[in-house]
Amino acid sequence: MGFPLEVIVEIIKHVLCVSDEDFSSSVYGSKFGRPHEPTSNLLLVCKAWMRIAMPYLYECVVLRTSGQVEAFMDVMNDKVIGRELKPLVRRIRLEDHFGMLTKSLLDLFPNILELHIPYPRHGGEDIGGLCDAFSKIKPERIAIGFVGGSDLSEFGAHAYFINALSNAVKHSWTTLRSFDVYQPYPFSSHYNNLHIDTLYQALAVHPTLKRVALKAHPQRFTLDSKMIQCLFDSTTLETITLPNHFSLLGWHRENGFWRDIQSKSVPDYPLDCRFIPSSSQRSYRFNRFIIRRIVYFHLRSHAKQFEGEERVSMLRRRMCDLSLVSQDFELCVESETNLDITGEQTYELFQTGVTKLNYLEHLTIDANYGTIHCPSKKSGRKRTQDKVVEGKEAGTTRERILIPTIKALNIIGDIHESDMKSLLNCVFGDVEYYDCNQLYMNLPNLKTLHLDQIDRDGEALSKLSGGHPGVKKLIIGDCFMELGRRHFIQYSKPSLSILKRLDLSGFPALQEFKFSSVDHWPWRDRELKGWYHFIDSFEEKYKLKVYNKKNEPWKKRVKTREQRKESARMEDIIYM
Repeated sequence: MGFPLEVIVEIIKHVLCVSDEDFSSSVYGSKFGRPHEPTSNLLLVCKAWMRIAMPYLYECVVLRTSGQVEAFMDVMNDKVIGRELKPLVRRIRLEDHFGMLTKSLLDLFPNILELHIPYPRHGGEDIGGLCDAFSKIKPERIAIGFVGGSDLSEFGAHAYFINALSNAVKHSWTTLRSFDVYQPYPFSSHYNNLHIDTLYQALAVHPTLKRVALKAHPQRFTLDSKMIQCLFDSTTLETITLPNHFSLLGWHRENGFWRDIQSKSVPDYPLDCRFIPSSSQRSYRFNRFIIRRIVYFHLRSHAKQFEGEERVSMLRRRMCDLSLVSQDFELCVESETNLDITGEQTYELFQTGVTKLNYLEHLTIDANYGTIHCPSKKSGRKRTQDKVVEGKEAGTTRERILIPTIKALNIIGDIHESDMKSLLNCVFGDVEYYDCNQLYMNLPNLKTLHLDQIDRDGEALSKLSGGHPGVKKLIIGDCFMELGRRHFIQYSKPSLSILKRLDLSGFPALQEFKFSSVDHWPWRDRELKGWYHFIDSFEEKYKLKVYNKKNEPWKKRVKTREQRKESARMEDIIYM
C-alpha cells in the first residue's frame, strides 16, 4: 500500500521548494554549489511523482554556469516542451554573469516574479546586454547577491551594472515590491564613480516598492549613511532591513550604542556608521530621518534625543500599540488605539499627547512607580512691553480633558487613598478627590473599567466608584484574592466590608462584575459563607452577573430564609 497523495506532495515540496532565505542568500558559499544527488531524480520514481514534482522543480531555477544556461534554454526553446514548462518558471537565480546569454534567457521569461543576480566579481566581467535584459521582465522582487573578493580597482562593469539597475527601477520594473541590494564598500577610491546614489534615489521614489533590504560586505561593517538617509526619507517605503551585523538603531542590542551619523565629517565623504559593543554603555542615539520610516518599532528606555515635539511627531502613525517606558520621551502620536503608560512621570507623558489621542480606545495607567503628582503651575517673572510683571503662584490647572473614544480604562498599581486626588487630577484635569463622577464623564463612551491592586483599607475603591451611564463591565483586582486562596481567609472580613461599602447605583448600565484575582469559587468553604450571602444579594440588587478570573459565573448556593421556608413547605406537601 503506497503513501497517500498528500504525504507524497509534502515530501516533494520539502525537497524541491527553495525558501526565500536560500533564494536571496549570498552567492559566496551558496548551498546550490554543493555536490548532492540531482533533485530531478524525483521525477523518475513514477508517473505520479513526475506529475506532482514537475511544478515544484521548475518553480525556482538556479543557474550557476554558462553550460547550464545553454542546456536550459535548449529545452525551453522546444515548441512542445517549452510551451508546457515556461509558465511553471516563477523565480530565476543567477549565480554568475553570462554576457548576452543573460539577455536571451530573460527574453524567454518576461513574466517571472523574482530574479536573483550577483554583483560583478571584477571590473572586466562580461555583463553586456544587461540593460536590455532588465527591460524585458516585470518582477516583483529583485535580489542583488554578493560575490566574494569583489574588486573595485577596475570599476567599469560595476558602474554599468548599477546604471542598468537604476534605469530598470526607473523605467521598466513598474510592479517591483521588494529589493535586496548589496552596497559596495563606501570607502573605496572608486566608490563615487559608481553613482550608486542614482539607484538609491530611484528606489526611494518608486511608487510600488514597499521593502528594501540592505546588504554589506561580511568583513566590513560599514554602509553609506547618506544613501541610508535617502531611503528613510522615502514616502512610499514601508520596511527597511539592515544587515544583521550592522545594528543601525541597536533595537536588538541592549549593551551598545550607535554613533550619531550627523557627527562632524567631510560633507561629501561617506560617514562611518558602526555598531560599537560596550558592556557599560546603555544608551542609544537615534537619527530623526531613520525614525521617520520605521514601521515596527518598540521604544525601549533610552530615547534621550527626543526632546521636542517636532521630532516625536515623526514616529509612524500606523503604530497601534506603543509602550512608553522612557522618562524623557514626550508622547505625540495621532492614531493610537491601545495605550499602555508606565513610569515615574506618567503625568508628563500623558499630558503631552492627550489631546492628540483621537483614536484611543483602550487606556492602561500604571501607578506602580511611586506617587503620581500634579505639580503646581508657577507663572514666575515675565516681560510685557519692557515691564517686569510679578506672577503669582497658581493652583492646579482647571482644564477639562475630554476623550470621547475611550472604551476601556485599566488603572493598575498600588493605588492608595493618599494618591487618589493626585491620580485623578493629573490624568483627567479637573477631577477632585470627592468628585469621581468627573473622572468618568471625561470618558463618555467608556464601557469597561478595570481597577487593580487597590489598597486594603478600601477607601480608594469606595471613593472611586462614582458613576457612569454607559459602563457595562467593572473589573476589580487583587483586593479580593482570599476568595480563592485558603491562606488568605483571615483577610476575608475586611475585604467583605470593603465590598459592602461599594455603591454601584451610579452605573445603571452595568451588566458584569468580575473578580480578576479569584481563580476558583470557594463553593464548599464554610469560613467564607458570608461571601455567599453577600454576592447573592449583590447580583439581585444590581441585576448583574458576577464572574471570576476564568469567566466562571457565580452560582447561587445559599438560600434566603424565605426560600428555606418555601422549600420546607413544599417538602411537607410532598410527604403528606
